[in-house]
Amino acid sequence: MNKYFAVFAACSLVGMPLARAQAPAPVTVSASSGGTLTARNAGTSTVTAFVLTYNLPFPAGATGAAGAQGWQLYDAATEPLAAKPIPAGQEVLVRCHFDCAAMPFQLKAVIYQGGASWGDSGWAQRILQRRVYMQQAVTQSLSDLASAALRGATRSELTSLFESSLNTEIASAAGPDQRNCVSSVRGLVLRNLQSVLQTADGTPLPIDAVVQHEIVALHGRLAAASAYGGIQ
Repeated sequence: MNKYFAVFAACSLVGMPLARAQAPAPVTVSASSGGTLTARNAGTSTVTAFVLTYNLPFPAGATGAAGAQGWQLYDAATEPLAAKPIPAGQEVLVRCHFDCAAMPFQLKAVIYQGGASWGDSGWAQRILQRRVYMQQAVTQSLSDLASAALRGATRSELTSLFESSLNTEIASAAGPDQRNCVSSVRGLVLRNLQSVLQTADGTPLPIDAVVQHEIVALHGRLAAASAYGGIQ
């Protein structure tokens, strides 16, 4: 090799940026028995959300492009009844929304407590945007409950208000993610208003006590989600 070319090539390489490898996945996810996944936090920080993608089965006899992609989200902020934060070194069982034993899946993004992320930036941003939608739905629910409490609304009036508000918000939602968050938050409050909550001895709670119960629960949900990151 010409010595001048060799020196030039070496100097050129010195100025080139080195490729930065992605850090290892902080969560390992594997299929378990009974239609569940085992998700283990292999990192050093608490994980509050992750998202998996998988390819839907290709229709029999069809030709052309591959089948559509599905996804499953685990998020303690937007689905607190189904998901909890995963501390470092611990694992959780997650119910599959797809045939996880037969269909390959891929971890796309992880959100840590505080809002930092790993993985695909588009998916990470989508998770955080869903948290904003959740915050908006909780805030609107708190406003409706406070207004009803001041007016002394009956259970029937309050239920009617929430049904109307829910339908309006879903109709004006920016897309399926916002519709899902509105349905999850406001739908849960509506179900609690429609059901007869009881004290420990079985005595039905009056509607004003139910309203206060929901207000406390929603404030707690906001406080926890704020600590998880992505909302103010």
